Amino acid sequence: MCGIAGSIGHSEIFVIEANRHQQKRGPDNSSVLRINQNTYLGHTLLSIIGHQVQPIESIKYAMVFNGCLYNFKDYYPYESSDTSAMLRHFDAHGLKALDDFNFMGAIGLFDKLNNKLYLIADRFCQKNVYFYQGENTFAFSSSPAPLLSLKDKWEIDSNALQSYWLLGSCMGSDSIWSGIKKLCASELLEYDCHTNELKVSRYWEPKYQDNAINNIEDLVYDAIDKVKIADVPVNIFLSGGIDSTLVASRFQNYEAIHLDSPEY
Repeated sequence: MCGIAGSIGHSEIFVIEANRHQQKRGPDNSSVLRINQNTYLGHTLLSIIGHQVQPIESIKYAMVFNGCLYNFKDYYPYESSDTSAMLRHFDAHGLKALDDFNFMGAIGLFDKLNNKLYLIADRFCQKNVYFYQGENTFAFSSSPAPLLSLKDKWEIDSNALQSYWLLGSCMGSDSIWSGIKKLCASELLEYDCHTNELKVSRYWEPKYQDNAINNIEDLVYDAIDKVKIADVPVNIFLSGGIDSTLVASRFQNYEAIHLDSPEY
């Protein structure tokens, strides 16, 4: 995994420290981009497909991405980096590009022409992104801990704490700290730097398919095959259950990792 961070209205020090805190998420590179006088994006890289140093930018956008875009070759067959292909697609189609993406991850996208920041969670929120809105300020990161430097004292969210005790996680948009929120599945956050207004909406809803039973096998196999694409060794985490056995059936002659247990 990589680590992403960004701030509007805070000093560059916040993003530098956020990168340092999230270095274990991305040991291959750490970079900060200054977009304007008070806007910064940061990224720590774990190189999986192409050694694409981030943040990256075009005339329209600046972007950080934590995750993987599986179908980038469908649109840009000669592109070696899924991240740069993603930015090219945003340049061509704006936010409508999300309709074309088969991806998992979290995206920080800054619209330089309209001075707006967008945070995007994938359809099932496989990669978290946390954010904090202050008075004419905004900040985000892949983990909540870097955001704690923005205030001297934080209150515990009692409802989130109860959820953590009962269910093992903070449900919905809550985090354990009052004021720090996270995006949920398929959510798009828009922050207007001029007005300090924040809006969260859903860009995708699951749809019932009458014929799912006829093509579910092909969809599952396609999803498994897409994760084989990497510039680093790919291994199977084999637990012996139905799901990992199905994955293993598509990974013949690959190495497997297994926890040392009676199943071994």
